Amino acid sequence: MPIRDIFLAILVPIILGFGFVIAKPAMDQLPPILL
Repeated sequence: MPIRDIFLAILVPIILGFGFVIAKPAMDQLPPILL
């Protein structure tokens, strides 16, 4: 596999993981209608 493909394969789950970590406290504090 090219290095670029390996980098993307690692980067995408990291971005999704950080998105979930950030969204979890936001969903606790904001009413769902605002999201």
